[in-house]
Amino acid sequence: MSDLAATGISATAELGQFARRICNHHYGAGGDGIALVSPSEVQGADFHVRIFNPDSSEASLSGNGTRCAAAYLYYKHLWSAAELRLSTRAGIKLYTIREQTDAGHYLFDSELGQPKFDSNSIPMTTREPMERVIDYKLEVGGESFPVTALQMGNPNCCIFVDDFDALEWRRIGKAIETHKQFPERTNVIFVRVVDRKKIELRIWERGVGETESPGTLFPRSGSGRDD
Repeated sequence: MSDLAATGISATAELGQFARRICNHHYGAGGDGIALVSPSEVQGADFHVRIFNPDSSEASLSGNGTRCAAAYLYYKHLWSAAELRLSTRAGIKLYTIREQTDAGHYLFDSELGQPKFDSNSIPMTTREPMERVIDYKLEVGGESFPVTALQMGNPNCCIFVDDFDALEWRRIGKAIETHKQFPERTNVIFVRVVDRKKIELRIWERGVGETESPGTLFPRSGSGRDD
């Protein structure tokens, strides 16, 4: 997260190509995307954040990315109030700081909005519009997977599994990301329920591939770290 004005990088296509180069794990800094922070021209917002993926596409929202942007603003002493409002392509999001340390670690409550499960909002193409896409049988390369899909700033598709090792989840995630029924592509989250208090995840992120965690599936709270 830096001021790119001096570099002449401004157009969306140029920003996408910059993200592709800087996120390259072999020839760049490496990463799952970039967050560009600037003063917001949107009424009711303090700053504006744009998110670009390593494949050069622009995302509407990144839960982890926006929390990192919030942490950056506090770390650089560009913002100090208890509440911070960031405008994104998915609307204005509220961040309330709960903890901070001298080491630059921050804990925020994040209000990213309510999930939407209807097919039009996701968006997901189905034979007829659906109010809730839950346990929908999605055909993928001759296989059928019961999926739950939702919109949470970005399209998300969840598959519940019993054993990650018994499933080629990377191959399946890659295929579902670009599935024709998701016109804007989708994140794919594989979920294993351990018990009522613990779940394990594997994530195939839209425009990124395999990644560590999904910030928009846990919209109530989260941490942004500037390590």
